[in-house]
Amino acid sequence: MDKLIAKFNKIIIRIGHGEIGALDELYKDYGGLFYSMAKKYLSDKSCADDVVSEVFCKIVKFSPKFNPKLNGLNWVFKIIKNTCIDWNKKLGCELTAPEYKDLTSVLPSRGDIDERSDLKRALSMLTDEENTILYLKFWEGLTIREIANELKKPKSSVQYIYKQSIKKLAGYMDERD
Repeated sequence: MDKLIAKFNKIIIRIGHGEIGALDELYKDYGGLFYSMAKKYLSDKSCADDVVSEVFCKIVKFSPKFNPKLNGLNWVFKIIKNTCIDWNKKLGCELTAPEYKDLTSVLPSRGDIDERSDLKRALSMLTDEENTILYLKFWEGLTIREIANELKKPKSSVQYIYKQSIKKLAGYMDERD
């Protein structure tokens, strides 16, 4: 997971430096994921293309100020979610919450198929609780404290489960290399 986030952050930094090729790369590698996420949150699914276009404009606008120490995926996911909230308000609709809590269902639909299937296999090895915590962390962009509050668990327990889940995934992915 850390390699994925580091790669993503580098793309955002390159966009912040004005590299058009980086924007193309972001669209090619992650556009499908962004579109899928927008459709999950929008009441009017037909607005997803417009939302993704607006999200890309916001990425270009705010990428020069992006802190590379942050998780760039979470940063963009929050932009998508907030943009969808704004669109739903304009349309007079409530935010629709995705009905899943499983990271395998939100993996990009494009890209390296072998890498994606390896990640799906790795995620399927996690317990439901581990998968839910990772989903809330990486997809919803929640902090460990927010996850603990949502799951009504002690923060230290959530932190431990999160770290163990990441270690499991990293161990599995290292074995695959």
